[in-house]
Amino acid sequence: LESALGHDFGLGATPGFEDSSRFVQHCVGPSGTALSFGDGTETRMPNVAHLYFARRFRDASALRYAIEHPADEAIGLLWYEPAVRRSDPDPLPLDAHYPVNAGIVMMRSDWDDPDASFVSLKGGRNGVSHGQLDLGTFTYEVSGHRWITDLGRDDYNLPGYFGDRRYTYYRHRAEGHNTLVVDPGEGPDQPLDARAPTTLRSSPGGATATVDLTQATGLDHAERTLVYDRGTHRLTVIDELDAGQYTADIRWFAHARASIALDDTARVATLEHAG
Repeated sequence: LESALGHDFGLGATPGFEDSSRFVQHCVGPSGTALSFGDGTETRMPNVAHLYFARRFRDASALRYAIEHPADEAIGLLWYEPAVRRSDPDPLPLDAHYPVNAGIVMMRSDWDDPDASFVSLKGGRNGVSHGQLDLGTFTYEVSGHRWITDLGRDDYNLPGYFGDRRYTYYRHRAEGHNTLVVDPGEGPDQPLDARAPTTLRSSPGGATATVDLTQATGLDHAERTLVYDRGTHRLTVIDELDAGQYTADIRWFAHARASIALDDTARVATLEHAG
């Protein structure tokens, strides 16, 4: 539109458009692997369009991302703008909060250290396209490994994947995520219309993210809080639950690509990854 017609009919001023590149950057951990919420996958995310955002909005962070995650596409030669320098001040904060639809919070200790820590918390709402029953799920990455991970999408060719069988598949259910499940059964284990508002409080030393899981669990009150210490890379997950007069079967799920040793007496699970 810009090159052929001389203007973009206001598309570039649409709310959220300028932030698109930054959203992707916040969604990629220090290991270079993207978050896999919904039908996403744990993958690297090269995209030459970051060069366009760097030129259009004079965004040094978009240029740096494009250089560090190169995409083999010739159009990058047209979008590259030498006037935008990789060394320009980086406008990106360490923490980010996208409260609408995705309802996702992302926190990290550093942008340049591949061994930095990285945390995400997912709220938002169920029932969105390509979404899963993942309200309350979190991920945790440090020292180049994602210790608590989301499994991401399943095979699109599975029967009823986008139909009436979608929430019979493990990866799409709440039990297939790092969240709470109340009174599990054969049907969807979170209401399909549930909403889970998120909040974020940031400071130089760390951040606190909260998600309201009351609708997702059906309890009188359910709230998950992630307390993140940037200096020690420590993550503490706090769940506050109130079932009222109701006796509930509450289960806490976490998924890890690591060897797991259980100590049932101490109620401790120890994870080991690549030594």
